[in-house]
Amino acid sequence: MNCAGCGNELIDNDKFCMVCGKQVTEMEVAASLQPHIDMSMGDGAQQKQDQNKEKNESLEKVQKTAKNYWHFVIENLKAPVQKGLSHGNQDFLYGYINIFVLSFLYALGSYFQLKSTAGMFSFFASSVSFAETFFSVFIYAALASFVVVGVIFGILKWLLKVDVSFHQVLGRFGALITIPTALSVLYFILALPGLGKMTSFVSMLILSGLQIALILAFFSYRMQAKAKFDAIYGIFIAYAVFAIFIALTSGTFSKYFFGGLLNFGF
Repeated sequence: MNCAGCGNELIDNDKFCMVCGKQVTEMEVAASLQPHIDMSMGDGAQQKQDQNKEKNESLEKVQKTAKNYWHFVIENLKAPVQKGLSHGNQDFLYGYINIFVLSFLYALGSYFQLKSTAGMFSFFASSVSFAETFFSVFIYAALASFVVVGVIFGILKWLLKVDVSFHQVLGRFGALITIPTALSVLYFILALPGLGKMTSFVSMLILSGLQIALILAFFSYRMQAKAKFDAIYGIFIAYAVFAIFIALTSGTFSKYFFGGLLNFGF
């Protein structure tokens, strides 16, 4: 038997530990009660304990992801091109987060800007629907981002014969849109008081940043191309496909967007 306080080996007749002085009877009682306590917990208590453990582990994962994402953003803002082009498959999760954050803040900012603009006219006062204006912009922005990634991936994979995965392209593009994502925070802040000219300027910067990210992400894989296909034509194809996407979906977007603006039931 060993002392519970210091681990010193005890003799059966010892009533005190010769090293730390802990009373042996206290350790014996604690040792004898432990199995009884564990047995008395029952299946329900054990299940609850396991659930709490899973919740704690999930919380730790979320906290770790948030911390790593913040580090990811800071590093990309310090050296956008250098860091952006070095990211790939391992950072695809942060690419998803960037797309979500950018779409969310841009949609939220658009709602407040529209509400402020509508408030200038008595006819439109209090007529902007949050659900329709916010979700139409959010879904459309997120969908458009994934379409861009899908088009880049398709051209690289089938026309340039680049050995690349969708997640690698997403990670690369997601890293390169860190600046537009950061600008979406500014866009949201400026939209709160309804600063129309400034939000329009920031919105233009965001759209320009997304186009730069598309071009950089595409050209970053050109050295891995196995087919004799000029990469510049890939960019034109990407823009053409995206233009077709806009033409096919703009009607649906306008229906919900302007329906939310005017609060009409189209």
